[in-house]
Amino acid sequence: MNSGEASVLHNLFDLPSFAAILVEKSEAAKMSGFMEGFLSGFTLNNFGDQSLKNIRNGSLRMLRSFEKDGQRHLLFRVFGTGGLNYYDFLLVKMKDSVKAAGVLTYVTGEPMTSTVAEIIDLAVNGAKTWAAHG
Repeated sequence: MNSGEASVLHNLFDLPSFAAILVEKSEAAKMSGFMEGFLSGFTLNNFGDQSLKNIRNGSLRMLRSFEKDGQRHLLFRVFGTGGLNYYDFLLVKMKDSVKAAGVLTYVTGEPMTSTVAEIIDLAVNGAKTWAAHG
């Protein structure tokens, strides 16, 4: 990232692990077939692109690795034109690599999976309400 490559973050996430957390947190995501359709158009590339913009004239620096509730995490400080933030990546071990299942950003104060799950539920419930009244 410090060299200007957002692809590092694009490739960091394991989308099936991210999706599994969404299903735990979102009622709408539990609907049959919902996640298959949702994931066909969903990407976390915007997170990498936005992070790259935020560290312009600054840096992304790993601060530490730690374990919390039996899960491994990596904590990074993000500083630059976009201000100051911290990323707390939740790690998962895949067959031959380590990926991120999610990330908590200190600016939002919650895991990205919580934010996306809430958006999914609001969108689905809003669509149901609109259809019932439309």
